Amino acid sequence: MGNLWLIGMMGSGKSTVGRRIAAITGRGFVDVDSLVEERAGKSVASIFEEQGEAAFREMEGAEVRRLSAEPAPRAPGRVIATGGGAVLPPAGVKAKCRTAGVGGLAAPPRV
Repeated sequence: MGNLWLIGMMGSGKSTVGRRIAAITGRGFVDVDSLVEERAGKSVASIFEEQGEAAFREMEGAEVRRLSAEPAPRAPGRVIATGGGAVLPPAGVKAKCRTAGVGGLAAPPRV
């Protein structure tokens, strides 16, 4: 069993659902936004404010590429919650599909 990538719009529950799936299935959990924050030393909101969306998307893409290039850990793999924009470049989706399954989450917009 390989990695399971969760994709979806911001606020659709990728991190929350990802943690639950990981706990139920005995997989590790990785949150791409958290990885970006760790490497940058600041929050996603600060990155957007100080450097703009394009800079954040590049950082996010770098983490997705890095995770995609890593061999999946021995069974049962990891659950990886992507950022909301991780599927914008088509290459990002292809990279995920090479390493495992991809699950999409949808949530109704708040009124």
